[in-house]
Amino acid sequence: MEISNNEIDELAERILEKYSTCIPVDPLEIASNNNIEVIAGSYGQFFKGLIKYSNGNFFIFLNLDKLDNPKFTIARYTFSHELGHYFIGTHRKKLKSGESIAFTGKDSKDPEKKVIEDQAQQFAASLLMPKTHYTIFFNQLNKIGFSAILDLKIYFNVSIISAAIRFISLNLTPCITILWKENGIINKGVSQKFIELVDGRNVEIKLNPDRPKLEETTITHKESGIKYFRSITPLSSWSYNLPKDFSNEFFLTEDTFYCNNWNLTILYPVF
Repeated sequence: MEISNNEIDELAERILEKYSTCIPVDPLEIASNNNIEVIAGSYGQFFKGLIKYSNGNFFIFLNLDKLDNPKFTIARYTFSHELGHYFIGTHRKKLKSGESIAFTGKDSKDPEKKVIEDQAQQFAASLLMPKTHYTIFFNQLNKIGFSAILDLKIYFNVSIISAAIRFISLNLTPCITILWKENGIINKGVSQKFIELVDGRNVEIKLNPDRPKLEETTITHKESGIKYFRSITPLSSWSYNLPKDFSNEFFLTEDTFYCNNWNLTILYPVF
């Protein structure tokens, strides 16, 4: 059952080399090259995606009632997630034995099913944003912050959140990502390179609506037309556990994108 994120990255790279011909990755091409039948239809509110094994064949079902369009980013991610259940050996073995690996909210306390779900999620990120391609493209951009995230989102045809989480996980630059609502933090990540900048200290993140935002400007990303806000703020605005004399004088560039259901902030050192 144990497979590390690095091993999943390597697995996805091998699959892409063998079965894929393009970036952005086309999950349908990969499924077709492995004789997996894909069925898109209306299935109510029961699931987004589902993989089944029957009579020696694998089938992936995509629920258009929840995904709307198979070419949209959420559908591509769901599709790739189900491919993860096929390509990760332990998952495929369970499917062939007739064991259900379907995951719902009530399964969140089942440790084994949670591991299976997390592995498929990681596979989806590794497949759609392969480590080698992602790193090379970022290095060619010569950009940092939210502008780089948006370019990566467009190039790999993934959601903004997926691009940001992958960015942190690959430790490409010292930065922090925070996905939040007015009532709390949804997800956060601190790159290892940022931790090294603060002498290996653990960086605990807080939400501070009243944080100082110096030199705030509105930026429009040229390729997407997406607007976000850039300002300067001390690290103490976002972190509560570091020494005050240090965090008050450690200034960050803050890029924040406000959305209807969530907000995304990218923090990186002022160079």
